[in-house]
Amino acid sequence: MFGAIALSSGLSLAQCTLTATQYQGGTAPAPGGSTTMTTCAFAGEWQEVLSVVAGDDYTVTYTGGTSNFVTIFDATNTPVAWGTSPVSFTAATSGTYYSQPNLDDGLCSTDNSCHTGVWANTSPPPPCPIEASPWLDDVEAIPATTSLGPVNCWTTSAATGYDWNVSGGNTPSFGTGAESANSGTNFFYTEASGAGVGVTAELVTPEIDLTGMTLPMFSFYYHMFGGQMGDLDAEISDDGGATWTNLTTISGAQQATQLDPFMLSESVLVGYSGTVQFRFIATANGGFEGDICIDDIAISEAPTCPNPTNLTLTASDLTSATFSWTPGFSETEWALEYGAPGFTPGTGTSSLTINNTNETVSGLTSNQFYEMYVRAACSPGDTSGYVGPISFNTFNQGLYMDADNACGPGFNDISTTGALNTLGDDGEVGTTIPFTVLYQGTPYSDITIGSNGALVFGSTTAQIGFTNQVMSGAADGLYPFWDDLGP
Repeated sequence: MFGAIALSSGLSLAQCTLTATQYQGGTAPAPGGSTTMTTCAFAGEWQEVLSVVAGDDYTVTYTGGTSNFVTIFDATNTPVAWGTSPVSFTAATSGTYYSQPNLDDGLCSTDNSCHTGVWANTSPPPPCPIEASPWLDDVEAIPATTSLGPVNCWTTSAATGYDWNVSGGNTPSFGTGAESANSGTNFFYTEASGAGVGVTAELVTPEIDLTGMTLPMFSFYYHMFGGQMGDLDAEISDDGGATWTNLTTISGAQQATQLDPFMLSESVLVGYSGTVQFRFIATANGGFEGDICIDDIAISEAPTCPNPTNLTLTASDLTSATFSWTPGFSETEWALEYGAPGFTPGTGTSSLTINNTNETVSGLTSNQFYEMYVRAACSPGDTSGYVGPISFNTFNQGLYMDADNACGPGFNDISTTGALNTLGDDGEVGTTIPFTVLYQGTPYSDITIGSNGALVFGSTTAQIGFTNQVMSGAADGLYPFWDDLGP
């Protein structure tokens, strides 16, 4: 049926000859890759391997047999490499090759065990081409994956349990991450589940040539929604990654809901030319609600008046609020504009500031919600776009309720006021308190208090029992109980 060159029974073979039986096969992998050619070939059955490249190094491994002796043949059926698995060789010619397992018994014997055959290309991958500017990567050419490795000249470095991936829809974790891409379908994201506080994941762009750009600008869109959101840093290197310079840092949740759109970050690259790379560093804050998303990473010409960035509320009270921002370029004048939530920029109240990126707006109405924008004024008739909005309020309280065991500015001490209410088992009482509680961004003064420890906001007649069921659909409130606390 087939021949073999045997030294003697029980000794290793010099080589086997190609039998008449083919089973499965595949295409040779690219450098750094591997391909499974068969998952259950009997010893003596050969696999056809297409598109082998001359000069590439391959390692062929067969497992699962009683013993695994491997012979590699070129397109003329000439043996080119053989031995006990794994077998490594350098392809002398391009084209179709064949690999065949046999028993390592000196006789090229066969057996009926399932052999799994894998070809790996151990050649170093070719160098990545340097991308020309202007440049855009919308992530559409990178397949969605939860195990992102080097792809399209992007590279990653991650801590265990916290890494960069590519989504084609939303992120796996509930209550965090974007629901869709900024454009197209795919976007990069970090999976925060299981990540400890302070662990980092890095994502590095291909090299990009800035030659020919007058004033290059680096931009990307980001989505950061979640209750344990960490930080995102964007950095630049012009020495092949030996050193890095920070361009921007974005900290904490930026979107109010998962459905909110991506936000834009822009950095003018003053003093940079030649070849550069960019690095995104995501830092986890602990907990699964910290998925960071980015999309549409680009290099383009900066406008004559770039947008300022990092508009941030730094303080607020009953009648004023203080904001800071980062200049878009070299401008020294900015206009802050504020109004009721949803107002159209250009129709609000403006406040001009010069040589100051930390501005306080006064004369606001107490106990109100506002939105704020900022834009740069670079020269007469040359202004940037509006940046924002960010939400703030003059309730002298945070947008979201925080715990505090001290009564001080912004708190009302009610420990010595009011009347004692004696509640029975599963009882409740409603009251209208003489101040406003800002809970999850909504102001309330009507509250129902239950004897099982619950507070329901927005009603004085709510019915509060106890539950050991899922509480989806419950009214806004505090429910620090799980079961009946009464007698």
